[in-house]
Amino acid sequence: MEQTTLDYIRQRDYLHGEDNLARVRQNEAQLRWGHHWDTPPLVTVAIPAYRRVALLRPALESALNQQGETDYQILIVDDDGMEENESALSPAEELVRQLNDPRIVYYRNRHNLGLMDNWNMCYWLARSEWVCTLHDDDLLTANFLQKMCAAVRAYPQMDAVFNLANQFEGEKLDEAGLARLLAPVPPRADRLRYQGAWRLNFGFAAGRTTGSFIRRSAFVACGGFGRDRQPGCEDILYNDDYVLAVRLFANHRCYILPQNIYDYRIGANNGSARVKDYLPDIVQEYYLGRQLSARQCVLWRWLFYKKNKYRAIEMANQLNALVAGGGSRMNKEAVVDLEQLRAACGFASLRCSPAGRWLLERLWRGYSLAHRLADQRRSLPLEC
Repeated sequence: MEQTTLDYIRQRDYLHGEDNLARVRQNEAQLRWGHHWDTPPLVTVAIPAYRRVALLRPALESALNQQGETDYQILIVDDDGMEENESALSPAEELVRQLNDPRIVYYRNRHNLGLMDNWNMCYWLARSEWVCTLHDDDLLTANFLQKMCAAVRAYPQMDAVFNLANQFEGEKLDEAGLARLLAPVPPRADRLRYQGAWRLNFGFAAGRTTGSFIRRSAFVACGGFGRDRQPGCEDILYNDDYVLAVRLFANHRCYILPQNIYDYRIGANNGSARVKDYLPDIVQEYYLGRQLSARQCVLWRWLFYKKNKYRAIEMANQLNALVAGGGSRMNKEAVVDLEQLRAACGFASLRCSPAGRWLLERLWRGYSLAHRLADQRRSLPLEC
């Protein structure tokens, strides 16, 4: 990992906002199709797109074919820059014009912004109070918006609502499998669970921002997504959606609807399959966890610190095992150098004491149980 990337990771304030939106304010995106409604909708389904129109079509159609909810627009921001020929249509724009649906608003960036800043551009261009990001290779169940809109209408004091996801491998998906993914999820009485920042860095997976409803003002207050690549560096950070989730959980009123209503694609087309080096993401999560640890009282600071260290080492070993095992999601060359991990995180050693781990896990279970019981008292009833 390059020193510039490491310095960036170490100096960040992970719990408070950064002004990452300043970068996209300076980069024009051209409106190429459709228009924003005079009265903004309740939610904008924002689709950041880049050169995979075969996957974009089913994602877009799943948003267009929503049942039980009409107060939404679909915003597509195409990162296929127009440097070479501004008048030429990209494949994504051809698809939009072919569908010819008045709910679609299509922008194209004049210059390629990269992964995270294209996500930032989606939020910057949205006009609605709520924004829901749909990645251009994922899908929405047929009543996804009906359920999520019911949550924010029932409890307008919330700043973000997360949900659970079905994972699917696109390479193995046939028509019957696609129909199952798109089918509506039956209504049920449920509770919106309160989400605290303490959960995020230690094995809880409620930090997926794609498919979540995030109040645009809360997103702006958090500063958006950070850089995925420092100028002049080859290292890429893929996990800044996780950083944004931590900021939201730490500073805003966040809940999760515990229903599997979003369809998240894994496999060769997923971003994690193309990661060239997993080390920067692991190191960033470690330093994020250190800042979470520092917020604890003295009694629990050691527990958080040790849990964070062990998790970083475990993540590296798990990723190396997946790479060695030849899993379809993993770049076969992206082995984590454990010595580089030790140096970057400042560990004296990579040794994890079995007795220390045993004690740590039992303390953590007790801590987690206490917080879950406290969080349960802040949950909100909902039928959707």
